[in-house]
Amino acid sequence: MAPGRSYPAQCAFTLIELLTVIAIVAVLATLLTTAVASAKKAAHRARCMANLHQLSLALDMYLDDHERRSPDLGHLTSTRYLPSRGTLICPSDKTKNWAGLVEGALPGPVFDNATMALPSSSFAEAAEGSQEPAVPTRPVDRSYLTPLGWDDEAWRKLMKAGGNAGVAACQLHGLGRANLESPSVRDFQGLVLRARRDGAVVRRQIFWDPESPISSAPSEADGFMKARAMVPSFDPGYPWKLFRDDSDTEE
Repeated sequence: MAPGRSYPAQCAFTLIELLTVIAIVAVLATLLTTAVASAKKAAHRARCMANLHQLSLALDMYLDDHERRSPDLGHLTSTRYLPSRGTLICPSDKTKNWAGLVEGALPGPVFDNATMALPSSSFAEAAEGSQEPAVPTRPVDRSYLTPLGWDDEAWRKLMKAGGNAGVAACQLHGLGRANLESPSVRDFQGLVLRARRDGAVVRRQIFWDPESPISSAPSEADGFMKARAMVPSFDPGYPWKLFRDDSDTEE
């Protein structure tokens, strides 16, 4: 090196500077991930509410046209009251058939799971006084719980709520995860989206009492009379809690 000649010092990041940059990038990535997840959940809720609104309108039109309830949600698609079966699936439903898993554990009043068709009694009742062809309905995948399978007495008590009566509910935006080995409505709690007969979709917070027993036997004290859509994992008070705010059905 020639005497008297100077060279510029080498420029480089220190370890502290590198760690600071990495920490800032990590924080930004976390914030971005959280924002994306929140936006995705909000989008799922918005689409689910749109589905529930369509279900409410379809059920109300069916009631007006036939003066009786539809035997099931699949019947609404086969009779063109619902344009697509995709309306029956919540985008947050990872099983793509949550209501079918929960309510289909045992043969109910609408479907005979062995034959995948309407039982003869329900079949005749569905066709009575109607010009619709008597064609058995196959179960369809669906995310939304409904009271369509309840017996006449329970259905009439629910309808006493008028436009506020719930006709479909989604609990998949709450807390919890599906137990596929033994699916139960108690797998989820918290936020529930409820479609009412008046077309509105409302939000409710529903939490299950850990002290209350889960029984397959309906109890008059719970106001749940002979609800044939029950399966053993159901709490006797479950339908009223999801489909109307006032659990007192002895009106």
